[in-house]
Amino acid sequence: MVELQNALAGMNNDLRQAQMELRAERARYFDLYDLAPVGYITVSESGLVLEANHAASSLLGMAREHWPASRFPARSSGTTSAPTTICASRPLRRGTSIL
Repeated sequence: MVELQNALAGMNNDLRQAQMELRAERARYFDLYDLAPVGYITVSESGLVLEANHAASSLLGMAREHWPASRFPARSSGTTSAPTTICASRPLRRGTSIL
């Protein structure tokens, strides 16, 4: 019984450590993606916006809460089907190709 309690205590400590590391990585991701001075938009293979940071919302004049319902223009043929992150450091003009 004592061995089982020790094993559970060890697993609990490992879980707590993993949770602390996950929190640190989330904070780092927030700093790198959400607070970046350039606009980032992550789109799915079908062009559905998965994420957009604060700068992208500002550059394109669209509130972040509207992004998940938005679609980007269809991708050109020959591109990968994996989600793609688009980066822009200045406002895009209408009709500008980004993909």
